Amino acid sequence: MVRWVHSGAWSCHASADFYRWAMKKMFWKKPKTQKHAAVHIHRNGGFAISVPLHYNGQGGFLYEGEPPEVINPLNSVEQLGDAIIQSVNASTIKQKNDYPGHKPSDWPGFTVSGCQTIRQFEKDFIRLHIHGANEYNIVFVIEGAPYKDSDISIVANSNPTPSSVGQKCLLVWKTCVERQF
Repeated sequence: MVRWVHSGAWSCHASADFYRWAMKKMFWKKPKTQKHAAVHIHRNGGFAISVPLHYNGQGGFLYEGEPPEVINPLNSVEQLGDAIIQSVNASTIKQKNDYPGHKPSDWPGFTVSGCQTIRQFEKDFIRLHIHGANEYNIVFVIEGAPYKDSDISIVANSNPTPSSVGQKCLLVWKTCVERQF
């Protein structure tokens, strides 16, 4: 139906079904989420473990998921970047679970590391957290700390390309190991 508006412009009034359809198309899209991954790089630089991080339900906490990817030997920036991007892309929102029997020794990164204890794992590896700067994941933020419960952390931003992500991860790792900026 078309009617005359006092300002001199034509206006179209559509049916309620059309408005419902338009609203559904515009606002009921699947929400985008920030993607996350963890990378554990051995202090000697020999190998790395890349693991996707999943949400426990919408808005829930993050936990390490399957499958972890071991990069051994760690000799290529692109190889590390490819593994990280695959882990970031594998990050999802899983079904909400309370994890009543969840133990730190169940972490996928720990299980493939070859370490005997969690304490040894946390001592031998530097953990980097890679995530999208926002829900569109156009820029990645890479965070690392020299040791567990450190008061300082090193943060870098990266383009979502394998060479850029790998290069920035190794830069953050090296800064954490050498503790020099």
